[in-house]
Amino acid sequence: MGGTSVATPDWAAFFTLVNSQRVLNGLPTLSQADPDIYSLAYNSSDYATDFHDVTTGDNGSCGLDCEAGVGYDLTTGWGSYQAQNLFAAMVALPN
Repeated sequence: MGGTSVATPDWAAFFTLVNSQRVLNGLPTLSQADPDIYSLAYNSSDYATDFHDVTTGDNGSCGLDCEAGVGYDLTTGWGSYQAQNLFAAMVALPN
């Protein structure tokens, strides 16, 4: 078991916790996960504390599309998130 079978329920639970805290703080729930994550990853100096960037390794022999690199890549995406740090950043989003 792995991949989206693990990631999907994991992210769903994470966003439930984020939105629960936002409601407790008097903020609206986040309704567009992708733009919110991308804005934090691209526009934040906290990328290194919000995500574990996987920078080495590969997933086959299809060239650059299968190789991990710095930042977002097709093999690992943003990497794995550091829950406590990303949680605080997402709760604080103005969205």
